[in-house]
Amino acid sequence: MKKKEVTIHKRNEVIRGTDMYSLNAKRCLNAIYYIYQKNRDMILEYEEQGGTFINLSFVMLRDLMNLQKDNNYVEIIKDAIKELQTTLIELNNWINPVTGKKYSWYSTKFLNDANVDHADRITVSVEISTLFKQLMREQVNFTKLNLLVHANKMRTNYSMKLYEYLMSFKNYYY
Repeated sequence: MKKKEVTIHKRNEVIRGTDMYSLNAKRCLNAIYYIYQKNRDMILEYEEQGGTFINLSFVMLRDLMNLQKDNNYVEIIKDAIKELQTTLIELNNWINPVTGKKYSWYSTKFLNDANVDHADRITVSVEISTLFKQLMREQVNFTKLNLLVHANKMRTNYSMKLYEYLMSFKNYYY
């Protein structure tokens, strides 16, 4: 039986950017990308009403990050989210989609804030930075990545980065 494809459209600027994320942080970033893009219309409506935090199920993140066999998946996910809040990603030769200004180097973080409600320990709430929300909304200059077949089988953060980088040049003819 063929597994369902789980794909994201990740901007080439992010793929070709420089980051020092661990393997679990990269998987978490891709999982959040998937959830955001899958529920884009509902999230945009929520944001228009003034909402900033997106609720993510620990179980869904566990499955997308390939942590089914790990009993300590909640702590692993929390550590990955902390890393996405604190570690910067650098975008090179990047044009800001809002202002149209070109930068040779731009440094930002993926998440602004994150929390787990004391009463509801089955979800984590995250606030994605404004820049990354804009990058995830636009469907231009992106690479299609299959999360389950390729990215979650990678064993190191370098192999995942190399896979994404090579996939970003897939349709080039030189």
